Amino acid sequence: MGTTTSAKAARKAAREAITQANAELARRTKLNVDDLTTFLAAMGRAETVDEWVAEKMAALKAQGAKRRDEQRRQAGAALRAMRDRGEQVRDIAALAKIGEKQVRELIRLAEALPAAEGEAQDAAASQDAGADGAASPASPEAHGGHAGAHGVAADPTVAPAEGLAPVGQ
Repeated sequence: MGTTTSAKAARKAAREAITQANAELARRTKLNVDDLTTFLAAMGRAETVDEWVAEKMAALKAQGAKRRDEQRRQAGAALRAMRDRGEQVRDIAALAKIGEKQVRELIRLAEALPAAEGEAQDAAASQDAGADGAASPASPEAHGGHAGAHGVAADPTVAPAEGLAPVGQ
C-alpha cells in the first residue's frame, strides 16, 4: 500500500504543479493581453497625432502664405507709391537694396491685390478667430478700440491731431 499512497501523492503533487503552472500561464497571458491592448491603443492614438500635426501644419502654411502675401502686397504698394512720385525703378531698387525685377514683381502684386481685398481677407480671418463674437484679448476691440505703438492699428473713429499723420500710415 505504500506504493499506492506514494503514487497518489505523486499524482496529486503533479496536478498541483500543473494547476500552478496553468495559473501562472493564465496570469501572464492576461497581463500580456492588457499590455498589448494598451500598446495598440497608444499606437492608434500616435497615428492620429501624426494626422493632426499634418493638418495643423497645412493650416499654418496656408495662414503663413496669406500673411506673407499681404506683407508683400504692402511692400509693393510702398514701392508703387515711390514710383508714382516719379522715382525710377532702378533708383527704387538701389534704395531698397533689391533687384529691379523684384521691384516690378512687388508693384505688380500690389496692383493685382488692391488694399480693399487685403482688408477683406483680414476681416474674414478675424471673424474666424472670434467666431463667438467676443474680441480676442490681443485685438484692439478688447481694449476699447485703442491701439498702442506696438503695431496694432489705431481706432479709425478717432481723427489724428492736426499736422500729425495717422498711426500706422
